[in-house]
Amino acid sequence: TTWLYLPGGHRHELTSPDLRPDLIADELDRLDLDNAVPAPPAPTNPDPEPEPDPDADLVVVRDADPPASDDPWCHIGLLGPLQVTLGDQPLTRLTPTVRQLLPYLATHRHGVTLARLEETIRPGRPESPNGQRTRTALTRLRAELGDAPDGTPLIPRRGTGDQPIRLSDHVTTDLDQALQHLDTARTGNADQQLQHLLAALDLIRGEPFEDLCFSWTLDVQQHAITHLHDAALTAAGALRRLGRYDDAEHAIRQGLTLYDPSEPLYVEWFHLEHARGHPERIPHLWRRLQQRYADQADDIAGTITTPTIETELAYTNLTRHTP
Repeated sequence: TTWLYLPGGHRHELTSPDLRPDLIADELDRLDLDNAVPAPPAPTNPDPEPEPDPDADLVVVRDADPPASDDPWCHIGLLGPLQVTLGDQPLTRLTPTVRQLLPYLATHRHGVTLARLEETIRPGRPESPNGQRTRTALTRLRAELGDAPDGTPLIPRRGTGDQPIRLSDHVTTDLDQALQHLDTARTGNADQQLQHLLAALDLIRGEPFEDLCFSWTLDVQQHAITHLHDAALTAAGALRRLGRYDDAEHAIRQGLTLYDPSEPLYVEWFHLEHARGHPERIPHLWRRLQQRYADQADDIAGTITTPTIETELAYTNLTRHTP
């Protein structure tokens, strides 16, 4: 007898005496591993939320507020290299399943259908029967993350039919938090706006999705960079005019962490050093900007980008005059 051992300690007897990879794949496609894991009783909810529309556009990241949790159990860091924390303990080893599935689910909080998820994580490959390979990956991810303190799985089990797959409300991301700060910054007085802009910028650890090489991340990455870059530029200018020069420089540096070179941020840095009474530092910044472009030179085409005329004029004018 040949046994096929499955995630979670289950096993299945293979009826064929020949142990071949194609037979194993067929058996995995036939088994419903989600049903192999006993599901906890569904919590009583007298006012259930309406189910999301599975045909809704799932590419847009922010068409509603992220789920709120006073004490999120699972935190996902996307503004830089991927980080996952459960409680106060970081996951030191992120498996390929975690790296592939979790960020996608975390940036599509309205839920994704099994077919959409399989199409995303297995682009260009034939679909497995009933999405079985994706089901298997979800089962592994559910086992790796475990449950929230209240006993509910962080990756809820999918319901019947084509019900979308959604993360638990106990899961949050730094991208959700940053965009929530930017939303809040649009209201309130000037001090409150700056407070929330800086709070959003403080969450930046590097380029968003820095170590995730998946095609679907490009749109989400650009969305995050655009909004946080604008926040850095707005905050830096306001802080400079208030005389809070160190905070203004911090905002500029955080913005450049997202994308460097950014000429608007360099021009703002020129103005900042001019306001500080240190115009001699501006040429150093100018050379840094030129070097960033040189680092990105297209060796194949033999071309290099240079600063725009507007940036060069700002540099020339500010180095000609003392404050």
